[in-house]
Amino acid sequence: MKLNYIIPRIFLDFLRLIRAIFIYLFHRKILLKNKEIKGTKLGKTVFVIGNGPSLNDFNHTKLKNKDVIVMNNFDLCAWKDEPNIVAHCIGEPNNSDHWGEDQIEISNNTNALSYWYHYSVNDQIKKYTNINHSSPFYFIAPVIPENLFISRKFHLSSVTLGYNTTAQMAIMIAIYMGYSQINLIGFDHDMLKNRYVSPHFYEEGNGAVIVDKTNESYLSIMNRCVKMWNRYYKIKEVADANNVCITNKTKNSFLDVF
Repeated sequence: MKLNYIIPRIFLDFLRLIRAIFIYLFHRKILLKNKEIKGTKLGKTVFVIGNGPSLNDFNHTKLKNKDVIVMNNFDLCAWKDEPNIVAHCIGEPNNSDHWGEDQIEISNNTNALSYWYHYSVNDQIKKYTNINHSSPFYFIAPVIPENLFISRKFHLSSVTLGYNTTAQMAIMIAIYMGYSQINLIGFDHDMLKNRYVSPHFYEEGNGAVIVDKTNESYLSIMNRCVKMWNRYYKIKEVADANNVCITNKTKNSFLDVF
């Protein structure tokens, strides 16, 4: 490896760590609130529900009254009120094209015991006046790159591992809450097959933002997936270190890490 490549990478990593420290200092108050939910589900089982198209073929009666963690547009699911939703996750930062007041409406339409967001949208959420549920809000700061994340735990009351998808956010929350068995369903993760066109159980544009990356190069999509998979392997390392079993129960899933 050439020296002129190593030095800029080390410098960028240093800047990322400095940024992480400042993010923690400026958002310490909202992050420390997460401690009240840490380990509250110790030893229990949870299903983390992704929004992949396979969810349409899943026998949802198996989840009735079971603990689940859901994400984003799960409010469009016909059986959304059957399971016990312990957490609803929306991972979009405030600079995302998908972030907006409509995300609060998604939360309003999802009956959960807690709601989780990216730390950067905290001020915006405070300004919204149409939040009609009483369950608590929590925020996480996913700012540490996978190559710099050396912790054996997810300390969500501080800065933590970065994520590519809300699905990764949801798994980290499940581990933080203390679940020892985490089952994944709706985790098709077939982005390379679909080029990010309609990879969900619902029809895009019908109450949901259209995700279409066909104008993006396939190489760019592949690179994003490599980064995503590396972060899944990092999540698996933390899970294994804490005796947490993560099982992907999604039929024909491309996610082979679990």
